[in-house]
Amino acid sequence: MSTQLLRFEHPGWLALLVLVPIAWWLARRAAGTMSATRRWCVFALRAVVIALVTAALAEPSWVRRGQHLTVVVVADASRSVPRTMRLEAEEFLRLAAEARERPEDRLAVVTTARDAEVAALPEPSTVPSRAFSITGHAGADDATNLAEGIAMALAILPSESASRILLVSDGNETAESVLKAAELARANGVAIDVLPLRVRADGEVVFEELRVPTRARRGQTVDLRMFLRSGRATTGRLSLLHDDRRIDLDPGSPSDSMTITLEPGVNAFSVPL
Repeated sequence: MSTQLLRFEHPGWLALLVLVPIAWWLARRAAGTMSATRRWCVFALRAVVIALVTAALAEPSWVRRGQHLTVVVVADASRSVPRTMRLEAEEFLRLAAEARERPEDRLAVVTTARDAEVAALPEPSTVPSRAFSITGHAGADDATNLAEGIAMALAILPSESASRILLVSDGNETAESVLKAAELARANGVAIDVLPLRVRADGEVVFEELRVPTRARRGQTVDLRMFLRSGRATTGRLSLLHDDRRIDLDPGSPSDSMTITLEPGVNAFSVPL
């Protein structure tokens, strides 16, 4: 089932309809200069012109709204989300889907990592217990493109039902911008809910920034400034490549990498080159 609704894209222009009573008042003022029939014709013509101009500026449209709901789950299947957490998210979504009140509501799943792929289409016959498969993503999992996942969800949403998108992710995107994709969803009248996956990475080390001078003379020694963020105190070896060739960071040893000691937080290292 569906309902038809009249919607105006720019409802502020409807204020121009206040000119209709003014047109009626002007017609009554002309009572002594023209016949009643002509006066009514003039008023009707003015009212029609005002209504047409108002409608053109307000941009009316008929909106067909279904009585059932379609939810597309955009699930983060990248490597940054541990498999155990993805399994927990699948179980949570299955329980939520099976508890839905209306059997005509539709479910769909889009998994995304480096690329997005459709795991389940929003078909009426979709079985909730089989629809959610976050761990079955077939593509590369070494990146996170949430924007492509939302774009894919918008592409498979049916037009005859109300629609929502549920984003299941740790929020650690590495490609494109999920905020721009969210703006596109809002422009299409689709709301996005978020189920955050909170991942603790206390032992993670992130290479945050590499700073080099913008200019240098040929043969001049410059300092490379490297900034690494660590979740805990640790040691390791740091390697740096230029045009796929390793730079010798420790000329005094046989190795071209450098032993470093990291403290919790941001650590800075300077290497002359």
